[in-house]
Amino acid sequence: MMRIREDTAALRRLVVLLLAVGLGGCPRGPSGSPGLTGTTGPTGPMGQPGPTGATGERGTAGASGLGSFCGSTPATTAQLRATPDDGGVLTGYQAAAAQCQVACVQPDAHMCSAAEMSLSQQRGLVPVGVDGFWYSAGAPATFVRSGQTGWMTECVGWLEDMPFPATLDVGCAWSGGPVFSDCNVSRSIACCR
Repeated sequence: MMRIREDTAALRRLVVLLLAVGLGGCPRGPSGSPGLTGTTGPTGPMGQPGPTGATGERGTAGASGLGSFCGSTPATTAQLRATPDDGGVLTGYQAAAAQCQVACVQPDAHMCSAAEMSLSQQRGLVPVGVDGFWYSAGAPATFVRSGQTGWMTECVGWLEDMPFPATLDVGCAWSGGPVFSDCNVSRSIACCR
């Protein structure tokens, strides 16, 4: 009978031990190291826009992109030619630019356009008393003179020097404003930069 008692006492100790372990009565060991961080979740929706900021000060106006009258060449008919330093021969629009670069002593000088002549006239930069300058109108036009229809073609790109009506082409001259001119008339080229 003693054995049963001993077995019963051992059984009771075992039950008490199991209950203690199940109820957290036993001491715990040290905590382990933290696990890895998980992946970032998706981006949430955009929030409401903030209020509009104050209007800044107005800046200064930029350049017009147009040149101004800087001088003129010696008088020439509309058949423009130039001989640059390299000994070649330039004609037409390139000859006009080359002559203006010499007249204004500036590498970016060129034959003035109609807009540049108008602005330069407004600024008082165009000399008065000159019997017209050749300038580039930039667009063809038709006209009638003595019953003949002619074309303002800038004397066929500044390559022709015949009078009207031997040729029906004319050029543009500036004489206080735009006028048509026969290509054989000798005029200075208006130069801008």
